[in-house]
Amino acid sequence: MNHLVERCSKDRANFETRAVRHGQHSLCEDFHCEPISLTSPYRFVDADQAHRRFSERDHGNVYSRLSNPTVDALGARIAALEHAEEGVMFSSGMSAITALGHAFLTRESNIVCSRDVFGTTKHVFSHYFGKLGVETRFVDPTDNDQWAKAIDKQTAIIFAETPSNTRQTVADIRMIGQCARSNKSVFVVDNTLMTPVLQNPISLGADLVLHSAGKYLDDQGRCVAGAIAGSKLLINPLKEVLRSLGPCLGPVEAWLILKGIETLAIRVMKAQQNTRAIADFLHHSRYVKSIFYSGSQCHPQAELIKKQQFGGGGASLVSKSQEIEMPPGLSFTILNLFLGPRASETLER
Repeated sequence: MNHLVERCSKDRANFETRAVRHGQHSLCEDFHCEPISLTSPYRFVDADQAHRRFSERDHGNVYSRLSNPTVDALGARIAALEHAEEGVMFSSGMSAITALGHAFLTRESNIVCSRDVFGTTKHVFSHYFGKLGVETRFVDPTDNDQWAKAIDKQTAIIFAETPSNTRQTVADIRMIGQCARSNKSVFVVDNTLMTPVLQNPISLGADLVLHSAGKYLDDQGRCVAGAIAGSKLLINPLKEVLRSLGPCLGPVEAWLILKGIETLAIRVMKAQQNTRAIADFLHHSRYVKSIFYSGSQCHPQAELIKKQQFGGGGASLVSKSQEIEMPPGLSFTILNLFLGPRASETLER
């Protein structure tokens, strides 16, 4: 009886330990689907290994603000699709854009930016970076002379969204890339609308490619995320910003986007097919004043588009004619298709 009590006591003594630790460190290399790494800290063999990792002398996970296996897998996948060496993920597209400033700007530097970019991007550049003494020069994205004149030796960041949302203006990536190299500026292209399926800015001369990853890459309207891909030399300063300021992406959001990317090519090509059909149909409508779509043969930059895009994508803007009154009961809908099929939103009825 005594030995039974003693055995039960020993089992109870390490029950709590087994409940926490047993099976915790199984390997995941043979998993078919990437696991979601829901952890903030990581295990170290000993204090010396922890010291080496925290001092960046050894590669390995330290804390999920700095690195996370699921998030890192997403960054690596986006980099591979964008023909880049490395990728880094952020909590949103705007946090990725803000990180660019922290990584590359100084008080003496300036930004040259297309005037046709997301409104909040403009606000961050002109207002928040402006308060720090950084000048932002906005240029017509279609005017190569304006780009060349605005960029100088103090230009730290050149930023273009091409094609732009929503007017679908297109910037000459090759030409701007040449200006960037001549002045040692970092040239960033927001590739959210095209995705790597339809445009590869790094292959055309960009230094970094940025995505609002909750759009086409996820496509389900489930999460918010930002991504930047490029050379290791330029990604490292961005990782330092992530390490210090902490705008990190969570592993659940990263996993959702990983699953979305698996069907990216199919979805983008179908969205492009649908958008082209809608644009062609509305082109002949007397109720439509104009259509802005980079896949249209009537686009004023059609020749440039053929040189740097593999298609028009799934984004378009339709302008309603103000001169012709619509018949009673007939509604007019503008679709902003860039968010993807599930997240498309009606802008006007």
